[in-house]
Amino acid sequence: MALFANGCSLTAEEESWKQKVALGEQLAERGQYQEAEKELVAALEEARRSPIGERYVAAVMVTLSILYRDTGRFGQAERLNLEALRTAERTFGPEAPGLLKPLYYLGMLYMERGQYARAELQCTRAVSIADHQLRADDPQRALALLGLADVLTRQKRFEQAETLYGQALAVYEGSPGAQPTEHAFALNSLTLLYLAAGQRAESIAPLEKAIRVLEAAFGDHDPRLMRPLANLGWLQVKLGHVAAARAALQRAVAVSEQELCRADVLVPKIISTYAALQRKAGHEREARELEQRSAAVRARQSHVDPSRHTVSLEDLLAPTRQK
Repeated sequence: MALFANGCSLTAEEESWKQKVALGEQLAERGQYQEAEKELVAALEEARRSPIGERYVAAVMVTLSILYRDTGRFGQAERLNLEALRTAERTFGPEAPGLLKPLYYLGMLYMERGQYARAELQCTRAVSIADHQLRADDPQRALALLGLADVLTRQKRFEQAETLYGQALAVYEGSPGAQPTEHAFALNSLTLLYLAAGQRAESIAPLEKAIRVLEAAFGDHDPRLMRPLANLGWLQVKLGHVAAARAALQRAVAVSEQELCRADVLVPKIISTYAALQRKAGHEREARELEQRSAAVRARQSHVDPSRHTVSLEDLLAPTRQK
């Protein structure tokens, strides 16, 4: 989450907050949650003490609330996110764009807990603010649209959700300031909608496009590619496209070797799925080596809380999963 506008001149205090928040986010990505929390709490305390920190307090709170959510501390995440929203309302006003991220992350928190009415309330408010206060091609508007679309998808209101995803994707594809990761996330969300609606064949195209977006921005071996590649592999397995599945999962396994992927609990599952495909293809020795590697990764991750990770497409495609 960007707290500071690019190209702006920062004070020493602002630079200190920026560095602490960035370090906290990096540590969280690596699974070093205690260290990440320490940096983010320090950034928040500094911002609260500073006479010029008020406009940053809500944003730092949201970032810290994400860490609480990702480590399963939903009560703390909700309380801090609500405080961030109240702080943003005092600082910027009740209809300001500064409320969009507190509203979005609060809505996503409620959605993950199955509180769909509360989630929809927050996300609808965010869309209303975005539509009234931002340009039509502002990426912040796209994020608000995505949040509401996600909530509607969970409630099986697929037609409404698909319309909102289309609007969000139009923003990302037409805005030079759009972030590739957010664009790819929107495409992945559209894939999840098609899966939830039972349209598996239609789900391939947006996922493949998400991978192309990330490759164009970051190269073909970036850690951000691991999950979409794995999701594509799992989806191809379910569709019976074995060769395509093996190709996608082979790439996902190669990407998973990077340091930033090591804390992701999906890594052993990705490796073991690829091992199963290799065994079916007659590559027994490689399959055994992959299974040993999967077990070793799982053992190293024994301290990682799996609640911080979003659901994979493999889970969504499982026949025993309740939709």
